Amino acid sequence: MIDITAFSDVAVLVGIALGYFFVFRLFSGSVKVHEFDDFGFVNLIMSFSMAVTDYACYLGIMPESAFFETNINVGAFYAAVFYFGKTLNVRGYVFNNSKKYRDLFYSYPNIIFFWQFLFVIFLLSALFFSYLQVVTGLSPEDRIVFAKNFRIVDIFRTGSANILLPLAALHFVIFKSRKSLFLIVAFALISSMNGSKSFVLIIGSAFFVARGLYRGYSSFVSDIKSAAIVAIPVSASVIFVIFFYTGDFDEAVYGLVRRVFYAGDVFLYAYIFTDYHNLFDLYDPITYLLHPFLRLFGFQGYELPVGAALASNAFGLTNGTGPNANLSVVALVLMRGDVWLSAIFCACGGALVAGTKYASSRILLQERLPAIWRLVASLVLFPSAWLLIDIGTWEQVFITVGLVFGLTTFIFEFLGGNYFKNAKENS
Repeated sequence: MIDITAFSDVAVLVGIALGYFFVFRLFSGSVKVHEFDDFGFVNLIMSFSMAVTDYACYLGIMPESAFFETNINVGAFYAAVFYFGKTLNVRGYVFNNSKKYRDLFYSYPNIIFFWQFLFVIFLLSALFFSYLQVVTGLSPEDRIVFAKNFRIVDIFRTGSANILLPLAALHFVIFKSRKSLFLIVAFALISSMNGSKSFVLIIGSAFFVARGLYRGYSSFVSDIKSAAIVAIPVSASVIFVIFFYTGDFDEAVYGLVRRVFYAGDVFLYAYIFTDYHNLFDLYDPITYLLHPFLRLFGFQGYELPVGAALASNAFGLTNGTGPNANLSVVALVLMRGDVWLSAIFCACGGALVAGTKYASSRILLQERLPAIWRLVASLVLFPSAWLLIDIGTWEQVFITVGLVFGLTTFIFEFLGGNYFKNAKENS
């Protein structure tokens, strides 16, 4: 593991990361709607991850194979995104239909009540989790244990959040509504209480996706200025907090740098802490990919996801926690270390990302579907770049959203909410 304690280390890592960032930005440009939409954040995470991997290979901490395997797989993913994004004209298609979002909000007047209903579901399930933390001593890091033991509650919690937040963000971007802003702030507070460390990232991505989908692409310089206005005081605050506890300013700065660059710690687990080759006998490609769906029927495709299995193999962790299972590492494990097969696997992932973003805009035009269905489907489908960071979590979003949204559809129809009113009028 790289011990980032010198300015020279930071300078080299930043230089490598910047190089990767601009390459990733170029290849994902055909599907991006904002400099800091889902792909913007994913590009940043991957740039930091690849920088650490390359530097570790240069220092001899990682084997040379790590450099070639990660670059080939990640390169195949981005090449597929670029090709299919251009072929499908994803960004042009999205921008041509961007004003549909305002029309759909207007055509569903019960949207505020719908939000309130979803917020109650999210609030109750989140409070239940907080209650368990207090009563049982469950730590915030043990959310996987919670998800296994209280599956239904976790589905309601994550499903309602994955519907509520994108809708509220888009509504705020279009109408500057105080009610939608309240929901976003409430989501942030509840998520922080539940021990979520990534809620700022999730909210930021949802907001910038909404802004890009509705307003179109703004200039790179403008977006960088906006990001700096947020990033600089946040970084300064983090450094101050670390300095307050350690009393060492240099350690506070380097601590922040380490936290940022170790965002892709799955590569450290796969090549330094343990060896991903040890996991070959644990997984089958088909059942691994179907695992989130099999769990609905009481079956499972594996005991632990790849990230958690690496952590267990390295440190003997038994609570199911571990790094996010990056698509490159998952591909290498499922393809038994065959670099070219894993590259094809990653390329298929890139094609799926571009196709999903295209479908998110196409569904806006399906006037036989209710307005609220089109809104939710489009907003949930679009941020598909997260598939590269953790494909299992990405699949789980669709399952939880489908179940929660299906339940709300039934309840709203029963209560006279008229989900299908818009669809019937257009049929």
